[in-house]
Amino acid sequence: MFRAVGFRIDLTHSQARHVSTIRNAGRFVYNWAVERLLQDPTLTNYDLQKEFTKLRRSTPHLQDAERAYLNTAIHQVRTSADVSNKYGKGNLKFHTKKNDDRLAVVCDLPPKYVNNTQASLPGLGIVQLCEEQPYQYPNNWLQCARSFQLVDVTPKRWNRVEPGDRIYRLYVVYELPDASCMSTGRGGRSGPRHNESDGRVQDRRRDSAVCML
Repeated sequence: MFRAVGFRIDLTHSQARHVSTIRNAGRFVYNWAVERLLQDPTLTNYDLQKEFTKLRRSTPHLQDAERAYLNTAIHQVRTSADVSNKYGKGNLKFHTKKNDDRLAVVCDLPPKYVNNTQASLPGLGIVQLCEEQPYQYPNNWLQCARSFQLVDVTPKRWNRVEPGDRIYRLYVVYELPDASCMSTGRGGRSGPRHNESDGRVQDRRRDSAVCML
C-alpha cells in the first residue's frame, strides 16, 4: 500500500521560476502525447518516448525542463489511455491552464534525502523543508519515497503573481513497509509503535496523509 504525505517547502525565486518552466513544458508534452494517441492508439510508452526524443531536440523550450518530468507526463497519458480502454471511463482530455492550475509538477523519481530539514529534487537542487522531519524509518518519508508532486497552493485572491513568488507544497508518495520488514532504527530505537489491539501503526504527524492503493 502507498501513502502520500504533504508539507510546505520554501523555494527560492529561481527555483519557483524553474517550476513554472517545468510546468509549462509538462503541459505541452502531455497534450502532445494525447494528440498522438488519438491519432494512433496503438502507440506504446516506448514509441512515444522515441518520438519525443526527436521532438525535444528541435524544440528549444522543452530542453529547459528536465527529462524526468517530461517522461512522467508521457507515462501518465499512456496509463490514462490504458485505463480508459479497459474501463471505458471516457476519452483522453487535454490539459489547460484553467483545469491544471493546482497540480504543478509530477515526477516518478523519488526526492533524495539530504538531512531532516532538506531534500533534493531533480533540476531544482536542494529545497528547504519548513519542519524537521522525523529521522526514524519508516516515519521519514524521504527515505522510502517512490515519487513526488508539487502542488501550487498560492492563494487565488493574489492577482498577477509572478512565477518566482508562487507557493508550493511537496507531496511525497512512499510505500508502507510490511510488519516483518520493520527493523530497529539507529541509536537502538525500535520501529514505529503499533496498537496492540488492531496492529495499526500509530501516526502522530501533524500533516495530513492520504492513503493510495
